[in-house]
Amino acid sequence: MDRNERQLKIIELVKSGVMETQGDLVKALNEAGYSVTQATVSRDIKDLGLIKVNKGGRYQYAVSTPKRTVDVTDTMLVLFREVVERVAISGNLVVVRTHPGAASAVGAMIDNLGIQNALGTISGDDTLLIIADSGESAPLIAERLKLML
Repeated sequence: MDRNERQLKIIELVKSGVMETQGDLVKALNEAGYSVTQATVSRDIKDLGLIKVNKGGRYQYAVSTPKRTVDVTDTMLVLFREVVERVAISGNLVVVRTHPGAASAVGAMIDNLGIQNALGTISGDDTLLIIADSGESAPLIAERLKLML
């Protein structure tokens, strides 16, 4: 199982359960069939930009919004949320559908984010294609974009 698949599983685990420590994540990943070490999980946490939040007096991992991990202005996030209709995957392509005339602006914003594993974007009128470096990277890119919605 590759890094992107493992990182998608980490996002799933963090969203669906209480993961207070790296050890919790290691144990949950091992139980899910991923053979990982604490060092690997530590790198994945950094790559994914996971944060610790206080929930009921206990700190646990949470998926941060891109706003916290990259320099994205509030205006850019409002634009993204207002004009993006859906995000889908086809092979190594992430397809972003927008309101008519907005794909180019969204594409420029995504280019400026410097999303890991995204090779580039192509914008039309209401459709934006993000070319991922592999079919395994596309779901991770799509998940990061969906977090912005």
